[in-house]
Amino acid sequence: MSNPYSFVVLRATPDIGAGESLNVGVIVFSPQARYLRLRVETRYERLTHAFSQFDGTSFRRAVANLFASFRTAEREIADRPLFNNDQSLLDWLNSVVPDRSTSLSVGSVRHGVTSDLDKETELLFDRMVQSQKGQSDESPRRDDAQVWNGFVRQLPSEVRRQLTPRAFATSKLKITFDHAVKNGKWHVVQPVSMDFKRPESMQRKASQWVGTAVGLRDAEELGTIYFLLGRPSNETKAYERAKSLLDAAPIPHKIVEEDEALALGQTLLDLLSHEGH
Repeated sequence: MSNPYSFVVLRATPDIGAGESLNVGVIVFSPQARYLRLRVETRYERLTHAFSQFDGTSFRRAVANLFASFRTAEREIADRPLFNNDQSLLDWLNSVVPDRSTSLSVGSVRHGVTSDLDKETELLFDRMVQSQKGQSDESPRRDDAQVWNGFVRQLPSEVRRQLTPRAFATSKLKITFDHAVKNGKWHVVQPVSMDFKRPESMQRKASQWVGTAVGLRDAEELGTIYFLLGRPSNETKAYERAKSLLDAAPIPHKIVEEDEALALGQTLLDLLSHEGH
């Protein structure tokens, strides 16, 4: 069955005076199908390169708040209509763009018809956002946050409650990891999506993490890094090569595949149970 839908493009314009912006997401709404979806590029390297005054911390906060608003709206739309027309949709969107310091804004409402709203959302995201990137800056089909969501659902609640951000600094590097647990030292769990179309993108991602590991060799508080890998949609030899490269990281580490999430949960639970003993 075909569903009519509306969509808008989410833009970031960090320097309003310059008037330059980049598309960072799409929002798709179909009242007939009770469908509301936000698809956003959560990585902001492209914005950092494009805008010298770009504030990555504010951008991440704004996107997180936006996702929270959409989760609430997605639950509500299952029970009742949320928007009567294009203007009411725009009014609501402008009200939930949460942090003006990032200059997030939405464009005009456009329309279409599709038999597959999820697929159409991805196509719109590719056309409106991914197309602005060069070939050397391919984004994964699933980003690190999506890989993390697949793992975290399978972790024991005791582990999820104890996970916390942790910063490390050496003479070569300063980095903050979003998920770490303490057992004498801090043990980090880091999602790494390898779900790319092109082999060179997997190789580049692995190389970047090996480089980060080199910079962390002198971090005395760092224990083991658990690299949580997100496999590519299509199995390739390139993935195995990238995994082997990542496994050359010169610090204590373990590579965890998606089907090993339960075992990871037990490992982290054991670490926490021995903390302070």
